[in-house]
Amino acid sequence: MAKGVHEASQVTGVRRTQLRIESPVAPPNWALLERELIRANERACEEFFHYYFDERGYIRATTRWGGDDGADDAIENLADWPVLHALGGSDKLLAMSELAWEGHVKQYTEAKTRTFPLHAMVCTIRNFRPSSIGSILASQCRSLIS
Repeated sequence: MAKGVHEASQVTGVRRTQLRIESPVAPPNWALLERELIRANERACEEFFHYYFDERGYIRATTRWGGDDGADDAIENLADWPVLHALGGSDKLLAMSELAWEGHVKQYTEAKTRTFPLHAMVCTIRNFRPSSIGSILASQCRSLIS
């Protein structure tokens, strides 16, 4: 049973309601399904990670700059893993994401080249969406073309 407690802020005058739960309530079906969806996504992410990444976090693929639109293609599939973690995914998911990101940066730093003419065109800030991954890759690209 939930009881509402109303109080008004003396500073803003805004009225807030606090709910106090005094007895357990079963979660609604949609919440149980949502948790199962998160677990299913975690299992898929783990399978994906172990198939495509080695123990250093390096992608199991030919490393090259500028294949399509830059080195970001190799890591884009993991862009939403931190969001899944924030929604309630396990810490293992975040650890895999961080290992893959660190491995990606190292792997593509080792593969950098100044001789491939296309990479200078594709490694520009405008190619990256606003995100931590995009901004880090953009800074890596700046170091390559400067």
